[in-house]
Amino acid sequence: MTSPVKDPIKHSLWIRWTHWINFPVLTLMVWSGILIYWANDVYKPFFPDKIYDIFHLDHKLALGMAIHFTLMWFLILNGITYVLYLLISGEWRILAPKPRDFRDALFVTLHDLKLVKNAPPQGKFNAAQKIAYSSIIAITFALVLTGLAIYKPIQLDWLTSLLGGYETARLIHFILMLSTVAFFIVHVLQVVRTGFGNFSSMIAGFEVTSKTWPRAWFSFLCAVVFVIFSFGVWSWANHEPVAANGIPQAFRSTLELNGKIWEAYLKPTRMAPTPPAIRKGKSPRVNGDIGLEDDLVVADWRLHIIPEVDLHDQAPAKELVLGMMDLEKLPRTESRATFKCIEGWSDDISYAGVRFSDFMDTFHLGRKPDGSYYQYVAMETPDQKYYVSIDMKSMLQSQVILAYEMNGAALSPQNGAPLRLIIPNKYGIKNLKRIGMIYFSDQRPRDYWAERGYDWFSGL
Repeated sequence: MTSPVKDPIKHSLWIRWTHWINFPVLTLMVWSGILIYWANDVYKPFFPDKIYDIFHLDHKLALGMAIHFTLMWFLILNGITYVLYLLISGEWRILAPKPRDFRDALFVTLHDLKLVKNAPPQGKFNAAQKIAYSSIIAITFALVLTGLAIYKPIQLDWLTSLLGGYETARLIHFILMLSTVAFFIVHVLQVVRTGFGNFSSMIAGFEVTSKTWPRAWFSFLCAVVFVIFSFGVWSWANHEPVAANGIPQAFRSTLELNGKIWEAYLKPTRMAPTPPAIRKGKSPRVNGDIGLEDDLVVADWRLHIIPEVDLHDQAPAKELVLGMMDLEKLPRTESRATFKCIEGWSDDISYAGVRFSDFMDTFHLGRKPDGSYYQYVAMETPDQKYYVSIDMKSMLQSQVILAYEMNGAALSPQNGAPLRLIIPNKYGIKNLKRIGMIYFSDQRPRDYWAERGYDWFSGL
């Protein structure tokens, strides 16, 4: 390991850029995180309604998720760059707090509060700064880990379990977000308190003196260019052509890329954790009634299945029509899972019905003449107001069921009677209620929430 840098001006470029990039990225991630958390009833009390009315922050979950999962790449890459710089340059020795610093930090704080006259001796950073700056690195690292744990709690179940489970990981993530906001506020106030000299040194990345002042102007110019560039990028991203989903294309493209990455990583055999036994008759949480507005007589309900659909060919296709009696004759499967809504809440449920893979095998569905599977499964409500499309790899997972019972009782109308999809490795937006049609295709069919800006893959 090399020794700390001897020429702070020569090596300050890395510090300047990583420091400048972190501020807007973390600020926007906190803002987009608030958009996401506002959709969860658990966290709404933390934020007064007036804040959301003033800044028009409510009902923007899809936008918040798109921005959040785009900027996470900048945060991760920038963080890796900064940590590598500290390790390679040896500056970590200056920044890392020593045991004595935890005692000295108290006296530094008392001195800043004008409660004691003399502050402990310091080098480039005082004891409180060392602890604060090291802590924000650890907090950012923990934010990434907890974010991944709640972003993909099934694929990364080992991480989610290590953090105490899905709900605990969400709470930790929320607390860390508040800690980041607190750090920003204190950091800015401290910079203002110490005056222009310290502020200019922070912008330059090195101590500004009469000798270094001429070279500091270059740093100030870079800072101005960076601010203009950042506003330009943000403006471009928000005013790029907007697709039918209502999300600027720059963010939408990254969301699609994230989906492809996780789709490639997906392990079809990955099982969702099974929650404890659930009391029979427990009322499942109800959320959303799209496609359920019309009254339906169960005896008149029929499931229409189209074995193959070519979305580029409008010619009519062969159709199979089934009733509930046809489905009830198939092997019955019972299971339990945690239903996770994209809004953030979750609910443990038990369900019974027909395993989807058994359903396909029985009626010889989902395969092409050469024996390979179609790439996509599509489902729609009888009125075609709600529709989803799902990758076949996820649908073949053994926990995916066409359910007609939930928590020991027949499905209620608000929960999707007479038949609904339960797919634990996807968010609730994919768990279609009141299935009226199923078809298979090699072209990706339409999807209700993907058209409104949400992640199409929606894997957990």
